[in-house]
Amino acid sequence: MRKALIETRRRAGLSQKDVAEAVGISRSFYTLIERGTRNPSLPVALRIARFFGADTRQLFCQSAARPAPPQHRDPSGAPVRNSRAEDR
Repeated sequence: MRKALIETRRRAGLSQKDVAEAVGISRSFYTLIERGTRNPSLPVALRIARFFGADTRQLFCQSAARPAPPQHRDPSGAPVRNSRAEDR
Protein backbone atom coordinates (compact mmCIF):
# COMPACT_ATOMS: atom_id res chain seq x y z
CA MET A 1 0.00 0.00 0.00
CA ARG A 2 2.77 2.42 0.84
CA LYS A 3 5.07 1.56 -2.04
CA ALA A 4 6.39 5.11 -2.35
CA LEU A 5 7.31 5.18 1.33
CA ILE A 6 9.08 1.84 1.16
CA GLU A 7 10.91 2.71 -2.06
CA THR A 8 12.00 6.09 -0.69
CA ARG A 9 13.40 4.49 2.47
CA ARG A 10 15.21 1.79 0.53
CA ARG A 11 16.69 4.30 -1.95
CA ALA A 12 18.05 6.21 1.02
CA GLY A 13 19.69 3.00 2.29
CA LEU A 14 17.87 3.19 5.61
CA SER A 15 16.26 0.59 7.81
CA GLN A 16 12.80 0.93 9.28
CA LYS A 17 14.48 1.40 12.66
CA ASP A 18 16.59 4.29 11.30
CA VAL A 19 13.53 6.16 10.06
CA ALA A 20 11.46 5.41 13.15
CA GLU A 21 14.16 6.72 15.49
CA ALA A 22 14.68 9.83 13.35
CA VAL A 23 10.99 10.78 13.46
CA GLY A 24 10.36 9.74 17.06
CA ILE A 25 8.14 6.67 16.71
CA SER A 26 8.65 2.98 17.40
CA ARG A 27 9.97 0.69 14.70
CA SER A 28 6.90 -1.52 15.05
CA PHE A 29 4.57 1.44 14.43
CA TYR A 30 6.63 2.51 11.42
CA THR A 31 6.40 -1.05 10.06
CA LEU A 32 2.60 -0.92 10.37
CA ILE A 33 2.57 2.40 8.50
CA GLU A 34 4.61 0.90 5.65
CA ARG A 35 2.31 -2.11 5.50
CA GLY A 36 -0.73 0.13 5.37
CA THR A 37 -2.15 -1.43 8.53
CA ARG A 38 -2.01 1.87 10.43
CA ASN A 39 -2.19 5.46 9.28
CA PRO A 40 0.15 7.99 10.83
CA SER A 41 -1.24 11.08 12.49
CA LEU A 42 -0.73 14.27 10.52
CA PRO A 43 2.23 15.38 12.68
CA VAL A 44 3.92 11.99 12.22
CA ALA A 45 3.24 11.98 8.46
CA LEU A 46 4.74 15.46 8.23
CA ARG A 47 7.84 14.41 10.19
CA ILE A 48 8.35 11.40 7.93
CA ALA A 49 7.91 13.50 4.80
CA ARG A 50 10.29 16.18 6.06
CA PHE A 51 12.84 13.55 6.99
CA PHE A 52 12.84 12.30 3.39
CA GLY A 53 12.51 15.78 1.91
CA ALA A 54 9.28 14.73 0.24
CA ASP A 55 5.66 15.81 0.10
CA THR A 56 3.18 13.84 2.22
CA ARG A 57 1.05 13.21 -0.87
CA GLN A 58 3.99 11.54 -2.60
CA LEU A 59 4.50 9.16 0.30
CA PHE A 60 1.01 8.48 1.63
CA CYS A 61 -1.73 9.20 -0.93
CA GLN A 62 -2.79 6.45 -3.23
CA SER A 63 -4.60 8.91 -5.46
CA ALA A 64 -1.34 10.69 -6.23
CA ALA A 65 -0.08 7.53 -7.93
CA ARG A 66 -3.32 6.52 -9.63
CA PRO A 67 -4.60 8.06 -12.83
CA ALA A 68 -8.04 9.59 -12.79
CA PRO A 69 -10.80 7.20 -13.80
CA PRO A 70 -11.92 7.59 -17.40
CA GLN A 71 -14.91 9.83 -17.94
CA HIS A 72 -17.57 8.35 -20.21
CA ARG A 73 -18.61 10.58 -23.10
CA ASP A 74 -21.43 10.49 -25.61
CA PRO A 75 -20.73 10.68 -29.36
CA SER A 76 -20.72 14.50 -29.25
CA GLY A 77 -17.96 14.46 -26.63
CA ALA A 78 -20.14 15.60 -23.74
CA PRO A 79 -19.71 13.79 -20.40
CA VAL A 80 -22.31 11.08 -19.79
CA ARG A 81 -23.97 11.25 -16.41
CA ASN A 82 -24.56 8.06 -14.48
CA SER A 83 -28.33 8.19 -14.14
CA ARG A 84 -28.45 5.34 -11.60
CA ALA A 85 -26.23 7.13 -9.09
CA GLU A 86 -27.96 10.47 -9.62
CA ASP A 87 -31.47 9.03 -9.22
CA ARG A 88 -30.74 7.89 -5.67
